[in-house]
Amino acid sequence: MAGYGRIAGAATLVLVAALSARADDSAGDSIVEVLNSCSTDITTHCAGVAPGGGRLLGCLAQNEAALSPRCGSALAIAPRPLEALSNSFAIVERACGDEIALACGAVEPGDGRVMACVDEKAAGMTPGCREALQGLGIAR
Repeated sequence: MAGYGRIAGAATLVLVAALSARADDSAGDSIVEVLNSCSTDITTHCAGVAPGGGRLLGCLAQNEAALSPRCGSALAIAPRPLEALSNSFAIVERACGDEIALACGAVEPGDGRVMACVDEKAAGMTPGCREALQGLGIAR
């Protein structure tokens, strides 16, 4: 089962990247800005935090007083787009996380390969998963 958890985690990380790439411009730009501005802070303060489900944002919030000014500024202008994207991701993760891991867990991440797999396999996923994916424009 430990291997399955690793695969599910990898699928989740790829889905986060895909969601931010396909999200509206303000949310996508906010994600990129936070990641660029906070990469050192994430490494310094949140190295042991598993990405996903808003845990990294929560860690950054808990360490707000110690964050670099650049990271703090990025987080100050990003809350609404990040919250909307996080909520959307949580819906997809709940509805599809296991199915994506099973269907596409063996696909090597990068260059849109996992998203192509999700698009290809979406028709065979449960109705709730398909609806969540379609709601975000991820699957046909």
